[in-house]
Amino acid sequence: MNIILFGLSNVGKTTAGRILAERLGYSFYDLDDEVRKKYSMTQQEFIDTFWRRNERDKLRGQLIGEILENDGDKVIAVTPMSLGSSCRIHQRIYSIGSYSLTITIRSMKTLPNTERSTSHII
Repeated sequence: MNIILFGLSNVGKTTAGRILAERLGYSFYDLDDEVRKKYSMTQQEFIDTFWRRNERDKLRGQLIGEILENDGDKVIAVTPMSLGSSCRIHQRIYSIGSYSLTITIRSMKTLPNTERSTSHII
């Protein structure tokens, strides 16, 4: 199963994703980290190099597709993308044919503080 966490920067996707993956015994991927590894550049360099959002989103969408094609259960934290790119990602998720759950995290206020979060997630 794939669990994909969407949300704005700094709302807790990575924290919640790591805890969730650990609790479930799943692999964890943070899309920002995967971009850094694949393109050997910082997030700011990626934005500066691919300054058109649709171009960045296309590359990030391809990377999500590559991650989804990996065997095994996984949790993926995904930063904001344009609506069109998000729709294509959802289409890609369902075309792969694996079970997937997408969750949007709207605010850190929706998550318990980090010290207690493991007792509240799942």
